[in-house]
Amino acid sequence: MLAKWRSPAARPAAERQPVDVAAILKPRSVRTGVEAGSKKAALEVVSEMLADAVAGPSAAEVLDGLASRERLGCTSVGGGAAIPHARLAGLDEGAAAFLKLAEPVDFDAPDGVAVDLLLGVLLPEEPETTDAEEIAVIARGLQDPKLQAELRASDDPDALRQLLIERLAPGARNGTHGG
Repeated sequence: MLAKWRSPAARPAAERQPVDVAAILKPRSVRTGVEAGSKKAALEVVSEMLADAVAGPSAAEVLDGLASRERLGCTSVGGGAAIPHARLAGLDEGAAAFLKLAEPVDFDAPDGVAVDLLLGVLLPEEPETTDAEEIAVIARGLQDPKLQAELRASDDPDALRQLLIERLAPGARNGTHGG
């Protein structure tokens, strides 16, 4: 059984680790062929999935957190992938949701590429950590064109989840499979 992901601030600094995708991305939190005609609609679906995955916040509260983060800067990592993320007070654990959209949507991405792969991440609010510390490993992994191609090639939620776990795990190398 996998250990529950604990917020880095709940551990001593020497023990802090990047987000463990295996611990926060549940099988029911992967969807393919999602119809979303806009960035807002895609964020609404991600918000509903994240709210379903954790106890406490409503989908509206999660959407507000994701939208607030988007206003600080687009969460696209390039190549048609994005990691919308937020921190919310009162969470004991993180959650993730992966969407593969039926058609890409404009996400105001710096590279101009419309987004069809979204990995939403919801983390507990911790004042002494930053999104960059915990999201950086995931972002680097999701930027990998080979991983993006593999994600686009499959419509099997279980296979997609396993691929994300293997390739976005702390210590995984871009372009290679874990194990």
